[in-house]
Amino acid sequence: MKKRFSKAARQTMLAAVTLALLLAPFVYFGVQKARTAALDSAFLWTIHAPHDVETYLSEHGLRPDSMPVSGTPDW
Repeated sequence: MKKRFSKAARQTMLAAVTLALLLAPFVYFGVQKARTAALDSAFLWTIHAPHDVETYLSEHGLRPDSMPVSGTPDW
């Protein structure tokens, strides 16, 4: 019976499979953590967006209460 792979090739394949199995959980949970952080950041941005707009307007000398509202003749 003829050998299919050399000893060095078998060891290399075994090392590659072992490394993949050891790193897979770290990669998976790292991606999940990054995804959760991105979603949390987006959610927090939507909560604070109106406050940030009012802050931006007041820093530039504009008062939000003196601006026209939709549905009024000034709009």
